[in-house]
Order: sequence, then C-alpha cells, then structure tokens
Amino acid sequence: MPYIRLLLDNHTDTFLTELLYKLQNEVDDFYCQLDPQAYLGCHPYHITFIGGLGKYSDEQVQKAIEECVQKHKNSLQFNCSNWHLSYKGSLKLEVNSIGPEFKEFQEDLAKALGCSTKKIWHPARGTENGYHITCGTFLGTSQEREKLNNYLQEHLQLKGLINCSIIEFENDSSTRRNPDSIQLI
Repeated sequence: MPYIRLLLDNHTDTFLTELLYKLQNEVDDFYCQLDPQAYLGCHPYHITFIGGLGKYSDEQVQKAIEECVQKHKNSLQFNCSNWHLSYKGSLKLEVNSIGPEFKEFQEDLAKALGCSTKKIWHPARGTENGYHITCGTFLGTSQEREKLNNYLQEHLQLKGLINCSIIEFENDSSTRRNPDSIQLI
C-alpha cells in the first residue's frame, strides 16, 4: 500500500533500533521491524501520515508534499505513550502528536493531492491524537505474548520527545526507488 510517512529523528531511530534488536536477542519468536522474519517489509521506523495512495504517481505525491512543506516548515513532535502488543503479535509504540500541526499538515496534504480524508491516517481508537510506530512481530503463544506485554510495560518505558523532520512517499514498488525524502525544517 503506497503511503506517506514521517521518519523519526536520528537519536530516536538509533535508540529504538538498538532497543528492539536487544529485545529480539532476548525474546524467542520476537522480530523487530527491520528483520525480514517480522514480515513487515523492513521499512524504517516511521509514523504513517496518509495511506492508500496507489492511484497516485510518484510525481503527483512528491509535488503535493513539496507544496505543503513550504507551508509547514516545522518538525512534528510526538510523546511516547505506551507499548501495544496485539493479539496477532504486532508490537507498536503508541505516540501522541503535540499541537495541531500534525493534523493541519495532514489535511493540507490530502487537499493538495485531491484525495479523500479517509486516506488520512487517524489516531488509535479511544485516543484523540494517538498514532503509532510499528516495531516488530511476536510469533509466540498467547501465554508468552502476555508475559512479553507485561515485560514491555514494566521495563521498556520510553520518555522524551520524538521529532519527525523528514517526510517521504513509500511507493511500494519493487521496480523503482522511492522519491527523495524531504526535510521539514
């Protein structure tokens, strides 16, 4: 599914990568997002911005992003909320956007693309501004999953701000590379 994503700042990306590889080495049947065994595409850690863009060309999306970046020249900030390990084994780090900039940028970009607001990535259920970073896959039993979930909540609490200052289009093509990433600041 082609989509627009925000990449994490280098500090957060490095920290999360090291943390999740450590978890992978300590927990059987857990694979971080960057490992092919997670079956998540080995995409960089990111926050999805707008999804379902299969009918748009790389050029259309890139032009809309460039237009909107001129208006929204600030990095977007998030606070870590908590870990969520789904019953299917998807590990996500839930994050909350800070301020109205994230939603305003999403709406402006959807308008620039002329796409439905249904394509805008919405907050997690039950939250006003909660989004997530997909971190990995756990393939263990439900009993082991509960143990892992408890461990995450007790031992892997993340604090501090996450800055996203790079936006890019993931075209999901195996034959052409993604358009260049764009700095927000």
